[in-house]
Amino acid sequence: MTIAIVGVGETDYTFRDERPVGAMVLDAIHRALADAGLRPEDVDGFVSETYSTVRAAPVDEISQRLGVKDRTFSAQMSLAGSGIVGAPQLARLAIEAGLATTVVAYFGINLSANSGGPYAFHAHDASKVAFE
Repeated sequence: MTIAIVGVGETDYTFRDERPVGAMVLDAIHRALADAGLRPEDVDGFVSETYSTVRAAPVDEISQRLGVKDRTFSAQMSLAGSGIVGAPQLARLAIEAGLATTVVAYFGINLSANSGGPYAFHAHDASKVAFE
């Protein structure tokens, strides 16, 4: 069985994007599907990381707003960057197991929407404070 990443999508690079993360994720997914020559109804699976993205852009919301009719697989993997790095492997395993045929892996975060910008995102994190 051959499995491939067939589409990539991302939002425009901007200094400040006021949209909610869910809207940004949907924008990127639509671009990825267009890049792959696919439609939302072709999607039957989703993979993301377990912390920041799924709180701001839950798979149920993304699936519904995208118009997915038959979602047979969704999973979350690890935390933030490490979770999304492993997402293609998890998608591959789902496809090989027959749980899905077309899986969207997505990650979204809007650091510019926070007061203080990207530097304030982890300001409350004790390990960051201790490190600095």
